[in-house]
Amino acid sequence: MDYEPKKPKKTFVSPIKRLVWSRSGRRAVDRGSVYRRPLHTVPLYPPDYLIHPERLIFDYVEKEVKFLGHLTWVSVSLNPSSRDELLQLLDTARLKVLPLKTSVDQDCILSLSARCLLLTWRNNEKLLMRIPTHEIAAASYLRDDALHLLVLKTGERRAPHPMDSHRSLASTSDGADSNPALLLMQEYMITLRNKLNPLELHQFAVLLREYRLGSNIDHFCSELLQLYGDKRKFLLLGMRPFIPDKDVGVFEEFLESIGIREGGILTDSFGRIKRSMSNTSATAMRGRSSVSRYDNGSLPTGSQEFNRRITDITQDIQALGFQDTHGDIEEEDYYL
Repeated sequence: MDYEPKKPKKTFVSPIKRLVWSRSGRRAVDRGSVYRRPLHTVPLYPPDYLIHPERLIFDYVEKEVKFLGHLTWVSVSLNPSSRDELLQLLDTARLKVLPLKTSVDQDCILSLSARCLLLTWRNNEKLLMRIPTHEIAAASYLRDDALHLLVLKTGERRAPHPMDSHRSLASTSDGADSNPALLLMQEYMITLRNKLNPLELHQFAVLLREYRLGSNIDHFCSELLQLYGDKRKFLLLGMRPFIPDKDVGVFEEFLESIGIREGGILTDSFGRIKRSMSNTSATAMRGRSSVSRYDNGSLPTGSQEFNRRITDITQDIQALGFQDTHGDIEEEDYYL
């Protein structure tokens, strides 16, 4: 008699499990061949283990965590400060969707800044979710056996508006209309939104942040040229408001070396950028002299405002790249 193996029955898979253990995002990999980069972090000291606020405002901190899942069926009456209620919620969730044990497949990077929380897979660093800080209604910490658990409760997100992505790049605050450099920066961001794809937008934000934190101007220019390519190299001229006075000479020599001159190949607003604008941006594009120092002293008023605006632009561009690439990620109410 021929033996016919039984065909496995198709069973219902929770949509939450589909998201957390997506086949496309969690392919099996050879553990020995995966390189995990060092995390962007800072040393913490007892007894309070505090992070300086300016570190979170002008920079970010990463921490390796294990992602358990997110829940959408939690009652609004749940008290996030109640340990008993949270443990009961965890027990119920483990019976339904959450894994009973943790494993390396759940390893993630939690990136924390004053603006948002980013959660990416540890190995391939694909975005899992982005939570703006203002949408976090409550954060709870509890210890269950050997686990240190962080539970986040988020509020409902309003329906997206068709112009939201444009506003995020062109947003201004008091005094921006009178600052020509800031207006040109905003105009440049809108241009990049039309010229670059989401992954390129994210890479631009990374390069700009590295430059502000001390990367060499020559390296910054060459990386931008590689990102833009020969057909879009004219976009480099629009970077003039982002360059401080001490790097202007090197920047302009680089432009001339690749055949770009002010008013030469551009006829739009970027061609109106003049050296006199350096008085506006002279104070502080580079974090090496102002942003990356968290010890004593305070930033000059103009420098602090300029850096704040540049930080906003950088993070908005980076977040926009994430959102466009991962537009199918659902926003949920509870993250564990």
